[in-house]
Amino acid sequence: MSKKQFKFQASSSRAASGPSTAADGAFGASTKGGGAFGAVSSSPLSYVYEPPDLMSISEPNTVVAFKNLQKKDSTTKAKALEDLLKYVSSQGSNDGVEDAVLEAWIKVYPRTSIDTARRVRQLAHQLQGMIARISGKRFVRCMPDVVGAWLAGLFDGDKMVSRAAQESFKQTFQTDEKVKNVWKIYLGPILQFCSDAVFKENVNTLSDERTVSPDDASAKHARVVTAALSVIQYVLGRRSAKSSDKDSYHGPNAEYPTENNPRETLVKHHITLDGFLNSKELWKLASHSDSSIRKAVYRLLDVSLAKRPDVLDLEMISTCILVSGLSVNQTASSLDYSRILSHLTKYNPAIWTDFYTGSGK
Repeated sequence: MSKKQFKFQASSSRAASGPSTAADGAFGASTKGGGAFGAVSSSPLSYVYEPPDLMSISEPNTVVAFKNLQKKDSTTKAKALEDLLKYVSSQGSNDGVEDAVLEAWIKVYPRTSIDTARRVRQLAHQLQGMIARISGKRFVRCMPDVVGAWLAGLFDGDKMVSRAAQESFKQTFQTDEKVKNVWKIYLGPILQFCSDAVFKENVNTLSDERTVSPDDASAKHARVVTAALSVIQYVLGRRSAKSSDKDSYHGPNAEYPTENNPRETLVKHHITLDGFLNSKELWKLASHSDSSIRKAVYRLLDVSLAKRPDVLDLEMISTCILVSGLSVNQTASSLDYSRILSHLTKYNPAIWTDFYTGSGK
């Protein structure tokens, strides 16, 4: 075994050491404990990963750019993305970027899109849109690998980053119908990305403590979780209160490559979303130390009450939102918290009595 391979295995073990939860197996995600390499292959966001294969890329400068993109320094990564933007834009008059570039990009884009540096995230979304547009239909097969990170970028807490993601997305899918189809056709990968971000990832898997400060690592984790929760909130918000699963989840012309049985897939996604909303690990985030995560949880619950109230465990909600939430300093999330308390009370006043588990009962 070479020194490089040994270092890779050691780092993989460290990143995979984060605590697993009961939710890991509830959404079709692979559970931890199957070995370091299993953890690496299942997480597109972890800082530990198997580097993309660059041997088949014909342009030497493009190879160098991809190598620089994997460096730790944000300035180096931003320069690499700028170089890749120039390369991709030059391919517009040809047949688009070569397949080897596509394969390399879909491996590095998700984790690059959540980088601690705002400029890196912004450029990553710009490049993602340009590659998708120039590649055309060839990019369809790549969508399941990148769609979650792309849509999560729409909800990045930084306005410049979210605007970059929005512009790249709208320029690629230029009609409302095409946008709706993306949310419908790729619902499976979208939900998987969100459940992995919320339940599998943690501060230690997303950032290397040797090069990232504790504050930056915590902020990165909070940003990833908040964006994932916002995506789930949007998915729920698109549903009408009385819509059928077919109308809500799948379009008539689905092109997602693995969806051989649309109706069976609809049911699977429906169960996945319900399982997400019925997870105690989700609602425990209502008392998280980061206010952006708390607010995202309260807003998700608010939409859930309107769109999917029948799947909510009210005793669990009472425990996590009322009992635990009232013990947290809500200074930065007081408006959202007071709103969800009001809506919960209107929905079922028994949330304070029959379902309440606090000491004041």
